[in-house]
Amino acid sequence: DSTASSVATVGPIVVMTGDEARKNTFGALAAIGVATSSDTTREVYVLGMAHRGDYVHHLSITAAMRPGEAKALGRLSDSDMAALLASASVIVVPSFDEGLSLPILEAVSAGTPIVASDIAAHRELIGSGSFLANPTDLDSFAAAISRHISRAATHAKQKRNLAGHTHTSLEAAITKSVSALPPNVNSDKVHTVQSVDAPVPGRKLNIGFATPWSPQKSGVADFSTIVGIELAKLAELTVYTTSEADVSASLPPGISVSIKSVEELFANSGEHSHDVLVSVVGNSHFHLPFIELTKIATCVVVAHDTRMNEFYMALRGVGGLQELMLRTDNLDNPMSIDMSIDPPIDQQISDMRLLQNAALWEVARNAQTFVNHSPASRERVVSETGVDPVVLTFPNYRTPEFAQITPQLRTDAKVRLGFDQDRIHVTSLGFIDIRTKMSDLVIESAAWLEQWGYPVSLHIVGSGSDGEITQLTDQAQRAGLVDFEITGFLSDDVFRDYLLATDIGIQLRISSLLGVSGPLADLAGFGVPSVASSGLVQDIDAPSFVTAVPEYVSPVMVAQALEQLVNNPVPAAVIEDLRREYLQSHSPEKYAVEFLAVLQESAYSQVNSGVK
Repeated sequence: DSTASSVATVGPIVVMTGDEARKNTFGALAAIGVATSSDTTREVYVLGMAHRGDYVHHLSITAAMRPGEAKALGRLSDSDMAALLASASVIVVPSFDEGLSLPILEAVSAGTPIVASDIAAHRELIGSGSFLANPTDLDSFAAAISRHISRAATHAKQKRNLAGHTHTSLEAAITKSVSALPPNVNSDKVHTVQSVDAPVPGRKLNIGFATPWSPQKSGVADFSTIVGIELAKLAELTVYTTSEADVSASLPPGISVSIKSVEELFANSGEHSHDVLVSVVGNSHFHLPFIELTKIATCVVVAHDTRMNEFYMALRGVGGLQELMLRTDNLDNPMSIDMSIDPPIDQQISDMRLLQNAALWEVARNAQTFVNHSPASRERVVSETGVDPVVLTFPNYRTPEFAQITPQLRTDAKVRLGFDQDRIHVTSLGFIDIRTKMSDLVIESAAWLEQWGYPVSLHIVGSGSDGEITQLTDQAQRAGLVDFEITGFLSDDVFRDYLLATDIGIQLRISSLLGVSGPLADLAGFGVPSVASSGLVQDIDAPSFVTAVPEYVSPVMVAQALEQLVNNPVPAAVIEDLRREYLQSHSPEKYAVEFLAVLQESAYSQVNSGVK
């Protein structure tokens, strides 16, 4: 890895970027300019800047390139994109920050060496090495390009690292298990048939519950832990989970469940002795075994997320995701449906409002009964999969430890957190994601309120990538927010103090396809007046002290909604009554009873059909 490439440069240099500051387009062009300064001519193509040709031209001139040497390409078909990437001598991905780095996945598939910024998302996918460089250090980035351009060994190393990166560690384990199954079990849906007795009336239902579990840092794990405990009070429960979970440590006194590895189900070809088997799935790598399980066993599937695009992108690549998004039952008249992906996948993932399909086809169609928690997405699920989900009201699973929340309890929490009692404390909860949760718009909204003369303290309670934390901190400083913090991951006790101490909550999502908001349910359960995106408000059935704003919203609109809550506060006694009513109607106990009824119906129906 330390030896400079001796291969002559063949093919263009391709920059995979976008029309955002974090994409660092100029940094890439400047580094290429330095790395190729002795070349008689350059051929540089910039992807992700369609219709910004003049802007890229001026950037390239500033980067000491000659006119015409760097060109912004318009939208390419998938085949043209693949051909261009495969022809390149090196692909440059210079971002300051990425979530799931789609350019890296596409570049590795093309068989071309990559030089990228040294950030966590890139290290995770292609490992560490001299092909990663500090995106703020022009010389080191230029040196990386010079070293790895046209170098086949670099691509080979990156491909090996991607094949073994941590997001696919579970995939490898499941692949090993699935490969040991009988020959008739393949990637299509296969259900084993057993001779079983119907559940006996009066006997507790025997449930297999395959799911992530605490202390995994996953909202699904939190959900399943609370719901699983309540189910164990009503039924015989066996939890199938992965090695990172600690089921025993999470159980309160008097609750007993059986605990097994999910791999036992794969070792037994999906066969089991339960009346019904549940698989809880979501849009992250935690859920790989539970999604694979739905292919070999009849399962009631509980979908915590309302789209699966990122999961299948990481698992199957761009082509695999596109194929899944285009599946349809309407094969007799294919001309009646849109059989193309438009706009391109990377644009749809970057802006979820553009998603033409939520990639739920497999998890919905493989389900014996498909359960989710999003009334807002129901019609779309039916349209895209042909499956009508059972929609259960999302439970509140962070119940306050106090029967009544008094003003003194809120004051005490502010004292423990060091809050200034004379300021308005606005809080946004959950993992930071500018792309989907509009964290930057939250800052702009609070800044407007500050400019209107309100003393605002903004607390973003959650963790995030280093790049996004830096970007948001800089933005808050430029916007003039004098009291701003990003807390990072908090213990449950401190998190509850923020819920008590907050004056106004704010939870935004760019699309209703982004799942149900547990943090908004927390704010409702603690009686915090809040402003939230309309889809989130609908999905958690929020009480009336939560104000809905459109998903297509401006910072001024959000600031006006915040101002309305400041100037026209709901009386504390009214909030307290509404809060208690919400907790009662959205309790885990109530959810477990409703869910049990769904499972009982599923158990009887599968026995009657002879499928297990």
